[in-house]
Amino acid sequence: MNKIKNLLTIAIIFTILPNAIYADCTTEEIKHFKKIEKDYKVTYEFNKDTETYTITFYNPEPDNYDYAIYGIDDMSSCKEINRQETKCENLLGNNYYLQIVGITETCNDTLKEVSTNLSRQNNYWDDPLCEGIEEFVLCQPTYDKEIDYDTFVSRVNIYKKTKQREETKSKEEKENKIIDNLINFIKDNLLNIVLIIIFVVAITITVILAAKSIRKSRRLE
Repeated sequence: MNKIKNLLTIAIIFTILPNAIYADCTTEEIKHFKKIEKDYKVTYEFNKDTETYTITFYNPEPDNYDYAIYGIDDMSSCKEINRQETKCENLLGNNYYLQIVGITETCNDTLKEVSTNLSRQNNYWDDPLCEGIEEFVLCQPTYDKEIDYDTFVSRVNIYKKTKQREETKSKEEKENKIIDNLINFIKDNLLNIVLIIIFVVAITITVILAAKSIRKSRRLE
């Protein structure tokens, strides 16, 4: 796929700032917004070919609230997908400022303010050293800090060694758990195991004695 979808829900950063204004909104409208504000979502995906982002805004109640977006130079890049979704394409990694505002006759103030920072492209994400450790933060398509290649190589090697130790430890823990389970099983069922062994030995002896008796009888004939 041309796009590496890094779809992340950042609705959890929707915290009401202390300077939020509720001037003309009624108490009921404010309470209602607080109940549904977790449903407002901002998601984004990164296009590795164009090195740009696409941001999608989800508005559960477009008749009562709307988005005011700041920091996007060309607003023509934003378009409504449907009444609840607005998509802005070809955005560079940057800080974007968002306000949720009331659009009813009794509520036309800012109800929430959100700042979103899109990470820059990580130049090393497709380096051969990332093979097998794609989950590592420095092997992700986006990373918000700038590092040189030597630092990248050093941190990748440290991560690989740490991951290998953790995998070895996990394997040993699983093996020890199997042994512990076997020991506990033997302890819990020791009497039954002893009885089964005695039974098997008795059957074996009986079979051997019976075989000897049959051979002796044949010789006498």
